[in-house]
Amino acid sequence: MKRIFKFCLLFLVTGLLLVAMAPVKEPVFLQLMDANGKLVKGTSVARGYERQIEVLQFSGVSSGNPELRFSMPSSGASSILSAAAGEKGGFSWAVVSTTTQGSDKLLLRSTIRLEGITVVRTQENIGSTEVTLKADRIGTTHYEW
Repeated sequence: MKRIFKFCLLFLVTGLLLVAMAPVKEPVFLQLMDANGKLVKGTSVARGYERQIEVLQFSGVSSGNPELRFSMPSSGASSILSAAAGEKGGFSWAVVSTTTQGSDKLLLRSTIRLEGITVVRTQENIGSTEVTLKADRIGTTHYEW
C-alpha cells in the first residue's frame, strides 16, 4: 500500500511539473502587403487567419523604435522577405494579430499596424527564419473580451 501511495504521489508531482514547464503559446499572425498591393502568402490554416504568416515569437515594438523582430517557419514567404532585405519601403503595411483561444474560435487580443516597411535583415535557422522589420509608422489596438 505504501508503495502504491509513493508511486501515485511521484506520478502526480511529475505531472504537475510537466504542466508548469509547458509553454503557453497564444497564436500570432502577420499579414504583409508588398509595394505592388499583393499580400505575401503564409502557411497559416487557422480559421480567420488563412494564408497569413505564422509568427513563432516576436519582440521590439515601441513607438520610439518602430522595429519588429520575429521568427516564422521557413516557407515561400521567407524567401520573399530575404529578397527584399535592405529595400526601403519594400512593403506598404503589415498587421500583427495576437490572439487567444476562445471557447470555439480564436479571439483577437491586439493588433500592431506598421506602415512604410523596410526589411532590415533575415536569418535562416533550421526550420525557421528570423526577420527584423523597420517601419516609418506604427500603431497598436487592444481588444477586451
